[in-house]
Amino acid sequence: MYSADLIRKNTEKLLKFCLTEQNCKLRAENMNEYKQLAMRSFPTFHYNYPTLFFMIVEDPANFNRERFDSMLDRKIKIEKNETTLEDESKKIGEKYYDEFVKPSL
Repeated sequence: MYSADLIRKNTEKLLKFCLTEQNCKLRAENMNEYKQLAMRSFPTFHYNYPTLFFMIVEDPANFNRERFDSMLDRKIKIEKNETTLEDESKKIGEKYYDEFVKPSL
């Protein structure tokens, strides 16, 4: 498992790759070829974090960096034993409940 800093760096590299003019054009014209190019360009990231990889590749302009950074910050705190996975899981659950579920009740 990668450190949060390495995940963040790889995510930024992938975002830059996806948002180049050439790759934006390829994504619009041939999504399959574009995905294959991204997988060839970032094979380790694709292998280790496929869900994150495709979340970025399929819609890089709408990737929620604030939410992503918040998750990585929590990962760092857990790695430093400043908090536990259980505590952070509870906090995230409450936050997203308040954000997505509560307004519809």
